[in-house]
Amino acid sequence: MNGSEAWPWRGRLSVRVESQPVQSFTAGFELSGNAGAGALTLYTPLGTTAAAMAWSPQLSLLRVNSQTQQFSSLEALMQQTLGTALPVEGLFAWLAGEPMAVPGWQVDLSQRGQGRISARRQLPLPEAELRLGDGTIKHLARADMQSLYDLSAPAKLNLFLHVTGRRADGYHLIESVFMLIDWCDTLHMSRRDDGSISREDLGAALPADDLVLRAARALQVASGCQYGAHIGIDKRIPAQAGLGGGSSDAATTLLALNRLWHLNWPLEKLLPIGLRLGADVPFFLHGHNAWVRGIGEIIEAVELPEAEFLVAKPAAGLSTSDIFCHPDLERKTGTAILSPLS
Repeated sequence: MNGSEAWPWRGRLSVRVESQPVQSFTAGFELSGNAGAGALTLYTPLGTTAAAMAWSPQLSLLRVNSQTQQFSSLEALMQQTLGTALPVEGLFAWLAGEPMAVPGWQVDLSQRGQGRISARRQLPLPEAELRLGDGTIKHLARADMQSLYDLSAPAKLNLFLHVTGRRADGYHLIESVFMLIDWCDTLHMSRRDDGSISREDLGAALPADDLVLRAARALQVASGCQYGAHIGIDKRIPAQAGLGGGSSDAATTLLALNRLWHLNWPLEKLLPIGLRLGADVPFFLHGHNAWVRGIGEIIEAVELPEAEFLVAKPAAGLSTSDIFCHPDLERKTGTAILSPLS
């Protein structure tokens, strides 16, 4: 590491403001100069510039897209951009390993050798974290959220599955314990003001009209919202594996757009939309391990012991609908009584 002006600092900057609701901001960054005259550039997960700041004793500028704003001071610029007035002079000192005292701030340099510096503002309790080196990015703008990055959509395992019946509308009644695992897709979302819904495949190519797009449109129609969204998906969970990847992506989309579009709907209002998209979506909306019944809408949280699984997926897949439509499927399994799973 080098803190001289000739070597810009690069890494990941995270700011967390303990407000109600909690607001956070994370972005890749490049920082150069010093507290008197310097520049800070923030980057999105796709490597594009999210914002660029420059300051001198006479002028402080913020450039976002093609628009430039001028501020009376560097503190005002930081407050507008990051949601808290970061102590820039202290930041340069901390990067260089100097434990400079800044009134109202506590800094921890104990992990600097591992590329991490943490700083906490005592009042009004925002928290800032600086990580050196490359990292993934999540971005929540302070006052008017424009984008959400690095959203995890986890897979799930069925620890067992009973099919206990079939409704007149063709939906099957099940009993199962769903367990979340750390195999995830990653979604990035940006709000659009033109009302359009678009998608960018950052990994494997997805069907033209997948559950993510359907979820976004369903929420847009149900809410009457005039906003749209551009959604990037890094698809890691394999399809046709029973892992719920598409349903998890749909749930993450509903939760994220509920915030980006300023709907602030309670979970109970999102659940019917999720259920219409797929029977597993309500489980992922709840976001915890669960005892699942009905067609997937009766969900009770359960505590499961920590476990490690080897999950193997062959090249061939198996459609869930094909399984449930197969004539040999047993549809009259007796109901179970759930015992403690610890």
